[in-house]
Amino acid sequence: MKPKTLLLTLTLGLAAAAVCLAGDTKAEQALRDADDAWSKAAASKDLNKTVSYYSADASVLPPNAPIATTKEAIKKAWGDLLARPGFVISWKATKVEVAKSGDLGFISGAYEVT
Repeated sequence: MKPKTLLLTLTLGLAAAAVCLAGDTKAEQALRDADDAWSKAAASKDLNKTVSYYSADASVLPPNAPIATTKEAIKKAWGDLLARPGFVISWKATKVEVAKSGDLGFISGAYEVT
């Protein structure tokens, strides 16, 4: 799996969730909490919960496949990943920022895939 592809996918998904949060430490903590819950859902291979973090207009860039632009396509992309024998994924936010205007936030961090 290409690290840049997965990082871009995670960043896009979390940026969409962050748009409505205020630019303060409570918003930053809310993003961290949501990111942690999302990572736990993926790690436990809970497909429905993992996909629930995406907005209706999200796009996912799965490795070696076309861009997934519908909820069904996103669910299939994640389902294919989670169904791989021995597949394990987790991530942890190392940087969370919310714009002073409060209309944009982002998370970056490290992830592991095996």
